[in-house]
Amino acid sequence: MAPTELLAEQHANNFRLWFEPLGIEVGWLAGKQKGKARIAQQEAIASGQVSMVVGTHAIFQEQVQFAGLALVIIDEQHRFGVHQRLALWEKGQIQGFHPHQLIMTATPIPRTLAMTAYSDLDTSVIDELPPGRTPVTTVAIADTRRSEIIERVRNACRDEKRQAYWVLYAD
Repeated sequence: MAPTELLAEQHANNFRLWFEPLGIEVGWLAGKQKGKARIAQQEAIASGQVSMVVGTHAIFQEQVQFAGLALVIIDEQHRFGVHQRLALWEKGQIQGFHPHQLIMTATPIPRTLAMTAYSDLDTSVIDELPPGRTPVTTVAIADTRRSEIIERVRNACRDEKRQAYWVLYAD
């Protein structure tokens, strides 16, 4: 489950590329699906025709039933309420399963930190870049050099196909 339709759709497209060649059908369910398309997707999920479901808040709605929910992965878990995450987990218990849960975040918010410290959560930390990934460079440059910065960033993005994040403080 992902917090936005765009992110959920990106995940679904990637999972289809990876899993459908292995015979694992991937479904996608989001709020923008309406009418017959939504009903068909819900039926495929309930029947087990779809083995993996990617979606937004739409997947924990009451009318969505799973054939055998065994694993729940929640991306950016802090964007969902406790009751929303619990509603999805409980869908597995309907069939007598206790689905495993993997909750992910890159945002160290206090509630998440408290859950890892005082709750029954194990923590996995990704503390290194993937092999071959260029290290991130962070610099602070005076505002008096703004035009030079703009030119350097434009050239790096356009000519070298590099990426840049520009963070400005608010006065």
